[in-house]
Order: sequence, then C-alpha cells, then structure tokens
Amino acid sequence: MKRSGVSPELSATVVAGCAGMGVTFPFSATMFILVGSATVTGLMEPDEIVLPLALAGLWCLAYRLGLNFYLVRKNRLQPIAAEDRLPIRTSLRTGWQSLLLFIPILIPLALTRGPLAAELSAYTDLVMSKAISLITWIPVLMIALVLFLGRRHLPRQASAWWKILGDSAPQFGVIGVTIVAAFTASNVLGDLGLPAQLTAVLEHVHAPAWLMAIIVGVVIVVIAIPLTASATMAAVGGVAVAALVGVGIPAPVAAAAVLVFASTEGASPPSGAPIYVAAGIAQVDPSKTFLPLLKYYCIPILGVGVLIALGLLPIA
Repeated sequence: MKRSGVSPELSATVVAGCAGMGVTFPFSATMFILVGSATVTGLMEPDEIVLPLALAGLWCLAYRLGLNFYLVRKNRLQPIAAEDRLPIRTSLRTGWQSLLLFIPILIPLALTRGPLAAELSAYTDLVMSKAISLITWIPVLMIALVLFLGRRHLPRQASAWWKILGDSAPQFGVIGVTIVAAFTASNVLGDLGLPAQLTAVLEHVHAPAWLMAIIVGVVIVVIAIPLTASATMAAVGGVAVAALVGVGIPAPVAAAAVLVFASTEGASPPSGAPIYVAAGIAQVDPSKTFLPLLKYYCIPILGVGVLIALGLLPIA
C-alpha cells in the first residue's frame, strides 16, 4: 500500500481493521469456543452455525471491499506500478493449487446440504447432516489436502522433522502465551462474576429485538477491547447468544451475530494488538489510527452484526 502512495496511517488502519475478519468465517478457534459452551450447545447443534457464519463473513467482507473502494476514491489513490502487477493468467498458472483448498469445504457441505444430501439420506436412511459432522470433517480434510499438496516439501527423515519442530516451537510459544493470557483474563472476569451479572442484567432488560441486538453488540465490542475474541466468547459468548435467542432471534443467527461483534477485537483501540503490530510495520504512531478504526471498522461492523441479528442481512 505504501508503494502505491497510501499514507502510513491509512495503511495501518486498513491492516488492523481487517485483522479480526477470520473470526467471522468457519472454522476459527473462536467459533469452536462459542459452539462448545454449555449454553450454546443447549440451543443448537454445532453444525447449524457453519453456513450462517460463512454468509455473515461474506457480508463483513463485502463491507470491507466497499470501504476500500470508498477509501481509494476519497484519497485519490493511484494503481500500483505495472511491474508490480501479476496478470491473472500468470497468477492462476502458478498458484492454481491454492483453489483446491475450497474442496475440503465443498465436499462435506454437498454431502450434508442440498439435493445430494437429500438423495443420500433417502438411499441410506440416514440424516446426512447428523451423520457427517462439518465441525470434524472440514478441518480433517483441509489438513489432509495441505499435507498432500505440500508433500514434496515435507522432511524425509526424523531428524529433519525434529528440526522443524524445534524451529517452530518459539513461534508457538509466543502464540501460546498470548492465548493463555487472554483466557486468564476471561477467567478473572468469570471469577469476578461478570457472566452471572451480565445474565441478570440482560434478563431484566425487556427490550425489542433491535434494541437487544444493539445492547449485546455494544457489550461484546467493549469486552473485546482488552480481551481477544476467543477470550470474550469464553467469558460471555453463551450469555450473549442466549439473550438474543430470548427475544426471538434464531440461535444460529444469534451465534453468527455475536461472532461478528467479537471480530472487532483487532480494530478496537486502544488495546487491540493488531493495531500496534500494523503501526509498527507502517512506522506510524498507533494513536493516529484510533479514530479511523472506530469510524471505519468498529462502529460499522457493530452495525453489520445488528443487521444480521435482525435478519435485514439474511444468512439463513
């Protein structure tokens, strides 16, 4: 972006604003944490969230693409230099294997949803959506395909595997410390009684669906400022979903909306870690991104989540 004349502040803003987008698509760790909670398990089957969350993620992606178009026009950004562009034909010729990564997603979906699933259910006398777990098989097939595509780059000897593990361990150590710290923070909130208090407060709020969606969204966004999305879901995700279900919102839609709210973690000043990483790469004062992040990402994504919860952006 900087090579194209984008200011360092805007570059850092866009990168940090897109950091949490993975939460809005299956099969993020945050999604597994939410659907694995006792509260949500009692409201829906884990597989029921897969398609709604994928569509919710596409709405979030559509917003970001629209925002980028607006930012390009507003800042009168010019195309990148011709020598930096890769023709689509060349790109597909050299990287077509990357498109195969959609296969592990499409196969289980085809077997559990749509006409093929109906035919298989009638032929086998099984309910395919229950016989095949998307939560289990999509990650398994994805790992198998990646191993197959990268088989030529895999070590051939035990010592080489040991070296890879040794070289990778420090990176996992950093990630592990971050995750442990985030869940420690969520456990502290749990010990302080936040989930119970939040449940009591929301139970006494007699509000229409639109107002409850806004309230839950604001609560999730605020809690996600000091915590990661995963820690936020561990602390109050189940409570938030139950509150939305209580005003008539279907559980899969409510769960998808809550994950959209939590996806603002990376763009939530002042403590979102991606803000400081992006600012460091762009060599800009992080505080200069705070207001743009709120204006372009936090508040609009909160709005997208509310519209999804209310069914105005359909995902089911």
